[in-house]
Amino acid sequence: MSKHTPGPWYIDPIKAHANGNRRIMAEQCTPVAVVPDHLVGDARLIAAAPDLLTALHEIAKWADRYTTPGHPISTVACSAIAKARGEQ
Repeated sequence: MSKHTPGPWYIDPIKAHANGNRRIMAEQCTPVAVVPDHLVGDARLIAAAPDLLTALHEIAKWADRYTTPGHPISTVACSAIAKARGEQ
């Protein structure tokens, strides 16, 4: 498994190419992805990915402490974390 580029990520306000693609960037202007401009909702989701992964880790820790084993909150959070890590 490879590690992801650390966040925060953001949508570059300048279009990457004349064809209207948007770049998802990390700190120090590191490009992470290029998304067609008509898929701006997908670009927002990709840009939020590091924050969402952090939130899922916090949710999973909370669920482990305050719910019963196998609770749907824990199951869904852990499944999404595994998917992000390439483990499923």
